[in-house]
Amino acid sequence: MVTVPGTINIRSVPGRFGTFNVGTLDCDLGSFAVKDASIEEFEPGVYHGDFVIEKIKPTSYLSGGRLVVEVRATLRDILLADGCEPEPPIFEGLEQDPIEEDFTVHSGGPLDDTYPSVSLDMDGDQEDHEAISLFGHLWPLGRVVKLDATIPRSALRQQKNYLLSKGYTFVSSRQHWVMGN
Repeated sequence: MVTVPGTINIRSVPGRFGTFNVGTLDCDLGSFAVKDASIEEFEPGVYHGDFVIEKIKPTSYLSGGRLVVEVRATLRDILLADGCEPEPPIFEGLEQDPIEEDFTVHSGGPLDDTYPSVSLDMDGDQEDHEAISLFGHLWPLGRVVKLDATIPRSALRQQKNYLLSKGYTFVSSRQHWVMGN
């Protein structure tokens, strides 16, 4: 066993057998999932204190068609200061933004460094030049625009944001953008 100072983010999660608490313990040893009964009575929130860790082990389970692999800490005791009030819980999603994967897969960052960022609040020629560079062969934009999903994801998001700012609406059944719809 080891006692470490740290923080635990406790969240309530709806489950098949009712709502239950899960936590993420952040300490000098690392970040660990906590699913002990010892946190079941806590209100959701972030708590600071000392944590007595009995065991650390990897574990995995299936959830919603996904295999979840985590490093779990089993707590023997949680030692919070008297009168310790929790801070609001921090949302922890399981989804990783695919652009983050691009940074990992492509050394030196994503492959979309050549796509300019379009300033949506600019007037005049500068915005036109940036939009021409952003949309390439799609420029000038017509009333209906079909984006190319094979370009880097961050450039596609910039194109989407530009179209939204110019009054285009996405028609999901046709998978294209229409001006003033």
